[in-house]
Amino acid sequence: MKTIVLKALHSHLAGAVMVALILPACFSASGQENAKLKSSIEEMNSKFIVIWKKVGKELKIFRDIFNSDNPPPIARSVDNDTIWILYNYVNADKVEDFKKFNNDLWRLASKEKSPAAMSVRMLEPLRANEDGTYTFIYLMDPMVNTPGAYAFLPPFSREYGEEKAREIIKTGFTNALLRPELSKEMRNP
Repeated sequence: MKTIVLKALHSHLAGAVMVALILPACFSASGQENAKLKSSIEEMNSKFIVIWKKVGKELKIFRDIFNSDNPPPIARSVDNDTIWILYNYVNADKVEDFKKFNNDLWRLASKEKSPAAMSVRMLEPLRANEDGTYTFIYLMDPMVNTPGAYAFLPPFSREYGEEKAREIIKTGFTNALLRPELSKEMRNP
């Protein structure tokens, strides 16, 4: 853990105050490293400062601040923006293939940090439809109008080569659908 204690201060507050700069690790009240949080902080390229205050025999968080060096997330639609909604009717026996495909797609797309990749959200169904399918919804909010912005093939091809990419798309997406996607474009009023 990379914890750099900058200074221990005695203030007008009861007890001592410790200021710690934590970058990019994390520090819990017990002083133990939380690997999952550390990993997510490193991926986000973030840092934070924590000020600990001694209360009785314990150190407690008194103040903290967090910031990220990453670009801010894409803003959601505003007045007159177009939102694109795609309904995907997935066969019950292909739900896991579809989820795996999408997890891989989001992982690859997030590397690119393109406006299109950052505008997409996927909503998962809570239960099956009456016909036994599951409706997964892609929500592009706002819709990016660049031709090919939402194409599956480019990010998969860059990662796996075109032949393997086509097989992944066929197995995880095309073969998973019972019927073609239903697409609707809507305007934010």
